[in-house]
Amino acid sequence: MKFLRRYYLTLIVAAAILVLSLAHFAPDSDLPDIPYLDKAAHCLMYLGLVATFCFDLYRSTPARSSYRKPLWTGWLLAVLLGGAMEAAQLCLTTYRSGDWGDMAANLLGATLGIVAGIFVSKPLSARIGRYF
Repeated sequence: MKFLRRYYLTLIVAAAILVLSLAHFAPDSDLPDIPYLDKAAHCLMYLGLVATFCFDLYRSTPARSSYRKPLWTGWLLAVLLGGAMEAAQLCLTTYRSGDWGDMAANLLGATLGIVAGIFVSKPLSARIGRYF
């Protein structure tokens, strides 16, 4: 229960990624074909996931605590989720395909999420964390 209270925002973002990764969307031929848009979306999803995890961590952990191990644990879990989603798309769906490029974008997004977590989520959690 304590985990759910601490990381409920992260769990909401992870659930959204799960739905977006496995949902079937009808192709829309009216959309322009922008190269690498899919990779940018993967990168942004996992950046958001890790940055949200950092926000939850900073707002719910005493200021004098060491954040190094939890940050890397959150990063690793995000990377594992990205790999699991690519495997699920490959094995469990007929309308999606697993892609190493998507996995690389997930990894890049999770890594950028750590940077955003340190430089954006940490000060943000100090200012508004008590409201969440």
